[in-house]
Amino acid sequence: MMQGSAPNLEICIFWNRWYLPFSFFSLGLLMHFHLLLWIKGRKAVFFIVAGYIPSLYFIFHVFSCSYYMTDFQKGSLGWYPATMTAPKIAVFNGLVFLLFSLIELFIAFRYDYTSRSKRIRHQSVILVVSILLAFIASGIYQSTIIAKHLPVPFLPFTTMLLWIGGIWYVLYRYNFLGFNLSLASPQIVSRVNELLILVDRDFNIIEVNNRFAALIGISAEKFVQQKVASVFRGKEIERLLDQLLSSRHQYCKGEAFLETATHEPIPVLVQCSVVTNSLSDVESINLIAEDLRSLKRLETLNSNNEALLKEKEFS
Repeated sequence: MMQGSAPNLEICIFWNRWYLPFSFFSLGLLMHFHLLLWIKGRKAVFFIVAGYIPSLYFIFHVFSCSYYMTDFQKGSLGWYPATMTAPKIAVFNGLVFLLFSLIELFIAFRYDYTSRSKRIRHQSVILVVSILLAFIASGIYQSTIIAKHLPVPFLPFTTMLLWIGGIWYVLYRYNFLGFNLSLASPQIVSRVNELLILVDRDFNIIEVNNRFAALIGISAEKFVQQKVASVFRGKEIERLLDQLLSSRHQYCKGEAFLETATHEPIPVLVQCSVVTNSLSDVESINLIAEDLRSLKRLETLNSNNEALLKEKEFS
């Protein structure tokens, strides 16, 4: 706005120099956002930093007195660039933008393909549509200006508002990246007497309580993102969870064996229940386990007593 309405060429170039760094920074910022959909944890840091390198390069180019554009002409709608004084850097910028956009489009498609959640699929569809609309709008606008030689600004980053608008909508509509799968505050969870495990739709452990961690003999933090089957012996727990998700019921129970850090099997009664969102889509599964060792010992003792009584009857 300040660039287009500048009173003379010198002020136009001044505002152009300060406008471009923020526009270039958005290149890395959008890549940062999409990488968070794909890569989790510390592994994401390297790729996120790498995504900002082109932005930093373009910003350095602008502030090192290497003007990105210097030839402007004034039209009825304000100042517009007539020629590029540095065509190589302009082509490089276009290629990087195209490459990043294709990567982000791929990530949005993959985000949809790898998830069974309706909420995530709705989010990914909105992201893909907003990216494609930004591409189409930018292509039509820029090609029309070039073909007709229209004296109007290129506005290369304005069409990205469609893209950003799609991101904003999924943040607002679907609580994007903000869905809290924790049952309650850590203080409450830690004081639950039963053995408590919270897993996601893919059976990855999100949280366990202190009693469960103490029984297994491993700190609670080390369970995060492990498969729930890794703390159970046999396939009973997987069959139980598959049964829960394949049926329309929100609750089921069955017996299984936990395995401690010393490989000791512990019989437990597991009660499973699902946590759904506003779209009735399963977001997580709560597993509450009851230690059956005392009960099993009593059953064994009763069986032994019955066997002794029978022996006495026949003796």
